[in-house]
Amino acid sequence: MHVQNLATRHGCAELIAEVLAEHGRIDALVHNAGIVRYHGIGEATADEYDTTMVINADAAWWLCSAVWPLMRTQRYGRIVLTTSDFGLRTIDGADVAAYSVSKASQFGLMNALAGEGRAHGILVNAICPVAATRIFRRAVQPHELLPASVAPGVAVLVSRECPFTGHVLRAAGGEWKIYQVTVMRQADLGCDASPEAVLAWASHATG
Repeated sequence: MHVQNLATRHGCAELIAEVLAEHGRIDALVHNAGIVRYHGIGEATADEYDTTMVINADAAWWLCSAVWPLMRTQRYGRIVLTTSDFGLRTIDGADVAAYSVSKASQFGLMNALAGEGRAHGILVNAICPVAATRIFRRAVQPHELLPASVAPGVAVLVSRECPFTGHVLRAAGGEWKIYQVTVMRQADLGCDASPEAVLAWASHATG
């Protein structure tokens, strides 16, 4: 087992270097390190935000940056990032602003790398786990939302048989969903559309 401080670019680069030295190649990278602080934007401190971002977002960037040249050279790779419902959609009453920002960044990184990596045999997806871990606050029944139930999805995303790139696989106690941004509604209002016309269309489209 290799242990490094993912809060630094050096630590992330060293981790990749150590694994490469031991195994000779790296076929898959899973970034699942994460922390959460339960504060809304009005209560979160600057230090809290910085710490959350460096582990949840920056480390993912640094690890991907370190492994990317290796995967491009071997023309094969699988990268799995970890996002969250808090970063993908609106949740009323949520009090995890910094965490939400950091997890939304995983979605952006996934999209960027999926587009960049496809031609090089590199597939990049994200897992959106719902599991009763140490940071889960709701009471659950025994054998409900077990972390182990997420593992088969990660196994698929790192496999040679993975069927897609640029998708989010959500796993919640045996319930599976695939997320991808899609167009809900569209209309051609003309290049000189007024704000009133856009408002009328948007209100009807989302109402």
